[in-house]
Amino acid sequence: FEQQVFERVESEALRSEDLQAIMHQAQLTAYGDGLDAESLHPYMWACKPHYYSASLSFYNFPYAFGALFASALYQKAEEQGPAFMKQYDQMLTATTISTVEGTGRLVGLDLTRKETWLEGMDSFQPFVKAFEELAQELN
Repeated sequence: FEQQVFERVESEALRSEDLQAIMHQAQLTAYGDGLDAESLHPYMWACKPHYYSASLSFYNFPYAFGALFASALYQKAEEQGPAFMKQYDQMLTATTISTVEGTGRLVGLDLTRKETWLEGMDSFQPFVKAFEELAQELN
């Protein structure tokens, strides 16, 4: 939805009907036949204005970042055991004064490496697999 809005607003003014159509298509793309078409909400953009706020572009990025960062932290804690807590406390203290890269380094994470993020995504594989198995059972 956001990408479509940002692309189109560069060349045209969007009306309510346009935003409804973009939202409807985004929901169809995201949910496919997994939701009853009557459950789609073409006015979601009006309920959640962050979707089109220029100052909050790509609102969901912080959630994805946070989930992957938390996953990486959890993996470090599992690897290091109780010793990790000292580093973790230092990291929490640094979050208000350090860059995100510097904060990650305090717990041994290089957030500039693509592999760090890919490893974080790998941690979600068991959940994806379980979902796929449950979905398969429904077919």
